[in-house]
Amino acid sequence: MNTTIKKSLVMLVSGLLLTFNTQAKENPNKTTTIGVNVVKEIKNQITFPNFIQETNHTEEVKVVFTVNEIGKVNLVIANTNNTILKQAIETQFLKLTLNQLKANHTYGIQFNFKTI
Repeated sequence: MNTTIKKSLVMLVSGLLLTFNTQAKENPNKTTTIGVNVVKEIKNQITFPNFIQETNHTEEVKVVFTVNEIGKVNLVIANTNNTILKQAIETQFLKLTLNQLKANHTYGIQFNFKTI
């Protein structure tokens, strides 16, 4: 039961602390915005692995990704020092299809979460 509560808290706090970078650069003079619906879709489909056992632990993950012509994520780089979290996030992102985004643009989103 204690593990379930911790896992629920991690998921709850991660959802509450989700922040995102809404600019995706096509070139230095043009930007594209990730809409609120896309952010919600990403947030609903990405889960964090249950590897954090200690309390008051924080993680920040910056994710950069691109999509192809049909919206399927075709390149993703998760920037974190935690290799387990990096692999989990990148694997999940590669399964996403985000039809609302433009192909050949670079998008970024940042996840912040904390156990309490």
